[in-house]
Amino acid sequence: MLVEDAESIVSGGDNSATRFFQDKTQAPLNEKFLLLATTVTSRIGLATQCNALADQVQKIGSVKLQPELARVETCVTAKSPYRLCFMIGEVEKKIRSDPVGTAAIF
Repeated sequence: MLVEDAESIVSGGDNSATRFFQDKTQAPLNEKFLLLATTVTSRIGLATQCNALADQVQKIGSVKLQPELARVETCVTAKSPYRLCFMIGEVEKKIRSDPVGTAAIF
């Protein structure tokens, strides 16, 4: 972390630390989430069923799915890091608005 990064976190607003975290970890988080989503959806059979249905819909041509939505694993992966950062950002906002009062949540 550079000094400029620390300065922007301190003075950058309600969720500047979360944005810094998101910028630095987005790619590795996506890889980890994709591995986890692939493992779980395959184990329970969800990937096979959903992906087969998506393939049929694509073949019929009634709906054109975006690449990240065409497979259940990538669909889950696309949303998970965003949701994680959103929740972290919400906690960061609470901490910044009441640093002493929010110490109890940890």
